[in-house]
Formats: sequence, C-alpha cells, structure tokens
Amino acid sequence: MTSQNATFLGPVNPDAEYERPAGLPIVRALRANLSTLNWNTGEFDNWRDCGWSISCRRHGSEMQLVVAPTGSPEEWMLQIAPARVPGLLGRALGRVPSATSVHCYELATDVHTVLSEQFARLRWRWNGFPDEEHSTAAPTPPRQ
Repeated sequence: MTSQNATFLGPVNPDAEYERPAGLPIVRALRANLSTLNWNTGEFDNWRDCGWSISCRRHGSEMQLVVAPTGSPEEWMLQIAPARVPGLLGRALGRVPSATSVHCYELATDVHTVLSEQFARLRWRWNGFPDEEHSTAAPTPPRQ
C-alpha cells in the first residue's frame, strides 16, 4: 500500500493571496493543525497547477500531502504518499521509500481529524479513487 486518498465536501473561500488553483485555505489549515499534532510541515507549493501540496515529516518519514478540487462543486480530493519512492534501480541499490504505509496511515488519521471539523462526506481508500463502493468513512490501517 502506497497512498491514502480521500474525497470530501464543503465550501472553501478563495485564498486572499493566491486565488488559483483553488484549495489553498484547506492546505493552510491542515499545515497549521498538523504542526500542533507534532508533524513538521513544509511550505505550501503549487502542485501541477491544479492543487497545492505540503511536505509532512515525523519520526524519520517524509510524505507529500496534496489537495485539489475534483471538478465537482465543493468536492475536494486529497492524497498522502511517500515523498520519494525508489524505482527499480534504486530498489536494487537498497533504497527505500521515504515513508511506509504505517506512516501514511498515521498522517491520514490526523488529517481526518482536522478535516472532520469543517468538511462532510469524507471517504478514504488505499491506492485508488475513494468512490462510494470502494471507500471507508475514516482511514483504515494498512494490511500486514
């Protein structure tokens, strides 16, 4: 399992500094709240011109958290994944991802707590789009 993915619903006002892409107020709130939960968060960054990302670090792990609009009114998507995943050659040389699925789950659990205060219909799924059939209302631990 590599990534935790979520969708959620709720209105978000445009950011005073950067109106586009949409969603920066969500990332700003996550960054502030995750810092109080002992996550070291990086500066926000424009992600592929369609969303926003921040890095999240704790206990030697590093992940990327990305938020973007889905295209439906007031619906958002979020992904938590290791910041670095080695390719075939990297793995052959003994390199490992910058975070495990347990780390992604820990971050997803804290993100869920923060988002639940403002947003509705949170859906979570490992490694895929969290549609109605293939999702849970909260992050689930990785399978062993």
